[in-house]
Parts: sequence; structure tokens; C-alpha cells
Amino acid sequence: MRKNIIIVGGGFFGMYLAEQLANIGHKVKLFEKESKYMSRASFNNQARVHNGYHYPRSMLTALRSRVSFPRFVSEFEDCITSDFEKYYLISELLGKVTATQFRMFCDRIGAECDDAPGTCQPHLSQLFNN
Repeated sequence: MRKNIIIVGGGFFGMYLAEQLANIGHKVKLFEKESKYMSRASFNNQARVHNGYHYPRSMLTALRSRVSFPRFVSEFEDCITSDFEKYYLISELLGKVTATQFRMFCDRIGAECDDAPGTCQPHLSQLFNN
């Protein structure tokens, strides 16, 4: 049954949802308050495509994210830039998770977690305090 659907927000997920619904025959209207699409949260967070477990709150969500991330990357490879180094730092000051807790979390869900090579790459050590 064909439906008229309105989607508010022309970010990554709003545009994806609009396309998927239109592809299965629904009439879709997509509204974005900015003058162009992908200019707010999607633009500001575009470098933060991550596996979904940078906040270790839910073991099940993190595990699902780790398992689904390769599919996400393959489906949206044209939208993802990955030709740069990526690091996730754990703060001792205002962080709610210690580095040890985060490593244990990653171990539990089978996610890769390595120490940053700050000593062998001095440009990295400039990013944080030891």
C-alpha cells in the first residue's frame, strides 16, 4: 500500500530513509531547514563515522554495531573517507570510562583496541598530555 511520508531532516539518515522508502513505492517529501542537505549534524559529524561503541553503555548495542559496521561501510563506501589515521583517546580528567575499562569493553565485544603509538610518532603525542 503506497503511503505519503514526510521526513524532517536532510542529513545522512534522513536522506537514506527517504531514498529507501521511495524505492519501495512510497511518495516521500523530505524537508530540511537549511539551504542545502547534509549541512548540519551530518556535516558536523561526518568525520565521526564510527563503529558505535565509543560510549560503552550497552554491550548488546556495541556488539551489534561492531558486527554491522562492515556492512555499513560497504553500502556507503562512496560517502566515507578513510585515508587518514584514526585515534580514540580516553581522558583521565572528565571521562566516565578509564582506558582499562574501555580496553575490557572492546575485548568483550571482539573489537580491536591498540595503544596509540605516541612515542614512535611524535606528531601524535602533541595531541594529548601524558
